[in-house]
Amino acid sequence: MDGELGPRRFRYLGPGSVFVVAVVLLILRRPELLLRPQFVWEEATWYAVTFVTGPLASLAEPWAGFFYLVPRAAFLAARLVPPEVAPSMTGAVLILVVGGVAASLANERLVAIRSPVSRFVLGCSVALLPGASGPYLSVLNVGWILSVPLALIAVAREPSTRTGKAAECVVIVAAALTGPASIVLAPLYAATARSSYRLIRAGIVFIGAALQLLTFVASTRRPVEGLEITDVPPVLLVRLATSLLGDFASSSWFAQIPGLLLALGVVTLVTVILLLRSIRPPAVLALLYLGLAFATLGFVATGGELDQPGNGSRYFLVAAVAMVALALAGLENGRRAGLVIVGMFVIGLVVDFRMPSYPDTDWPAHARCIGSPLPCIVPVEPAPWSVHWLGPDGFVAPSGYDRRGLPSYE
Repeated sequence: MDGELGPRRFRYLGPGSVFVVAVVLLILRRPELLLRPQFVWEEATWYAVTFVTGPLASLAEPWAGFFYLVPRAAFLAARLVPPEVAPSMTGAVLILVVGGVAASLANERLVAIRSPVSRFVLGCSVALLPGASGPYLSVLNVGWILSVPLALIAVAREPSTRTGKAAECVVIVAAALTGPASIVLAPLYAATARSSYRLIRAGIVFIGAALQLLTFVASTRRPVEGLEITDVPPVLLVRLATSLLGDFASSSWFAQIPGLLLALGVVTLVTVILLLRSIRPPAVLALLYLGLAFATLGFVATGGELDQPGNGSRYFLVAAVAMVALALAGLENGRRAGLVIVGMFVIGLVVDFRMPSYPDTDWPAHARCIGSPLPCIVPVEPAPWSVHWLGPDGFVAPSGYDRRGLPSYE
């Protein structure tokens, strides 16, 4: 009887509930995504490109050396609504993607954490991540969070139905062609390809990885020069702690005491090692691997910029999810060391709950000219990314970028 009542008691804590809660939480954290529509940074350039490039060519257009299928599709969808509210469309896509990823972490087949309560908390934590104000600012960043289900699928049990397998393959295609995650995860898919269906999945990821890698090699983007290998460990340790503590607490409180963030990073690493000694859920290991790979990739791509809390937070998004998953799995198995990670995370989410908003550029009042024969200037925050619409001749790209938004690196 107890075995029947237990699952029933928590039947409302499944992926559907997590999706709804995560969407609501993200809207509460940044309501202006829907209520005060405006494009920021390079978003306006991505939007303007859709007026001068065909739909298929737009989807296949790389940015900074990689394909970004989902963001490109989001900006094409924004063409379906008037320019004044187009940013709300891409903002909605961002919110729905984060909600979908949160729901995937509440799926027992994907995560293999027994407790439905733990899975519910883990899923909701995706919408509460401290330090996510940068990654959750724009749909352009969805590749980082989409990499989470891509990693989970690699080590999860196969779906039992054809519909489930088809849906899973759609997720794999979308994630593999949105950023560099497929390059990092291709070895994991190869190592787990033990059936015909898993071989198909691995083939999709390998094709995506090959396309991403070839595009990067053919681009002008290159790793930062002059990196010192001795700088990597202390920076990564510091960012291990800041990914849990969030931007504000890390830069305003803990950074005031020299060496404190590094010490907290060491404590976090020791906690992770202690938890891994006794529990090794495949999904958590896959996320830890992906988080470490992204953190290293961030250091190679940006160099010393990562030594400041808040810079390059997208590279540590998966690491935060992985550590929360490890902590919850540990607590489920009676490992109190997980409280260290949970405590740091709670501090971060309380302080960083409300994500900062950008200055209002009154996008709706200026943007209706985009796509029309009338020339205009549409202000964007920051100002260098403002759109200079030329009418029939398209638009002028920001300095340092070509007409299609690709960095020139000259």
